[in-house]
Order: sequence, then C-alpha cells, then structure tokens
Amino acid sequence: MADFTMEVRDLKDAFYDALTDYPIFDEAHRSELNDKLYRHYKYREIGFETIDMFVDRLRTRMWEIMPPINEIWKTTGYEYNPLDAVDMYSESESSSRSQGTAESESAATDKSTGDSKSDSTGRTQTYEMPQTANVAGENYATSAGDSASTGLTETSSRSDSSSTSRSDTDNRGTSATTSHQHGRTMPAQELIRAQRDLIVNLDMLVVEGVSDLFMSLWSANYPYSHGRSLYGYAW
Repeated sequence: MADFTMEVRDLKDAFYDALTDYPIFDEAHRSELNDKLYRHYKYREIGFETIDMFVDRLRTRMWEIMPPINEIWKTTGYEYNPLDAVDMYSESESSSRSQGTAESESAATDKSTGDSKSDSTGRTQTYEMPQTANVAGENYATSAGDSASTGLTETSSRSDSSSTSRSDTDNRGTSATTSHQHGRTMPAQELIRAQRDLIVNLDMLVVEGVSDLFMSLWSANYPYSHGRSLYGYAW
C-alpha cells in the first residue's frame, strides 16, 4: 500500500512500456532484464508526482546507462584461459633479393719468327780425247765449270685471339614464421583471484543504476493523511 506516491506494481503496464526501446547488447535478454527490474522495485514507490514523469525519467535513464554497460557485456563473450597470464602470437615475414653481374675478358697474341740459310757449290767437267789439263794440277778435261749458290729464307707468323664473357644473377627468397607463447608468469592462485575480481553482475548494475528514481522512504503500513487524527494525534 503506497503512502506517498504509487507503487510500481500499480503501474506495471506503464513500467514495462518505458523499457521497450533502450539499447541492449542482446535483444533476447531484454525480457529477462525487464523482469528483474520489475521484481526488484515492485513494492517501491515512484519518486515523481505523476506516472508520466516517472516513465519519461525511467526511459531516459536506461538510454543513459546502457551504452557503456553493453560494451562491458561484449567483453564477457571473449574466450580465454584465465590461467594463462601470457597469450601472445607473433608473425614475421622477410624477403631477400640479390643481383649480380660478372664480366670477364681475355686476349692472347702468338708470334713466331724463323730464319733458314742454305749454301751449295758444284763443278761440272766434260772430257774429249785427247785429254788436256783444264786447270793446272787438276784432272784433264775438255771443259770444266764451277758453280756456287747461297740461299736465305725468313719466316714470320702472328696470331691474335680475344674472348669476352658476361653472366647475370638474380636470386630471390621469402620466409615467414609464426610463434605462439602462452602460460603462467605468476602463481595460479593469483590468477584465479584476479579472475574472481572481474566477475560482475551486470544486470544488477542496471538495477542499481535506476534506484534514485524511486522513493527512499519505506512504508510502515500506517495510514497517512494531512489534517486528520491518527491514534489521537493531529497531522
């Protein structure tokens, strides 16, 4: 029974109408969250003079507090091992290229020179009877002749040769490596304690985020009216 304004249970439809369009990370969770809000504040009195003012402020508050809470909700879906203090991937890729040019040139000359010389002498004689001495002290002959010859031969030869060679090289290579490091760098008990500290009841964050929209005075179930007597006392 309300003493000051109205209890939420008396305006259930209006309460749910204010919770139809606020942003939420998963639309399937809206009904469950709305029910938690209603059940939590079912017997609380609204902190406004009229229902319209309360509905407007409740809708506005939900639009204000839900965006950051939605981001927190998204992080709860991450999959990881809480006992791994290190979980790191690294990738590296490298490429190399080498180019080169080699040239060689050679030249050769072959030269030869030679001389040859020849000398020759000879004599011819003819005989007719009676023999007479052709030359004093020599054999007798009708006629005689001496001949001599000298020869000189020179030879010279030369040969030239040259060669040129060129070679080009182009070498390329690519390498890639991937590594994954994971494990503990601290005692498991500390990691478990840290994981427990991260556990947050996000639905209750929403519930507490609208608490100031309701009366902070609790009813004692006593009649309350101005200008009338209550148990012999004037109000």
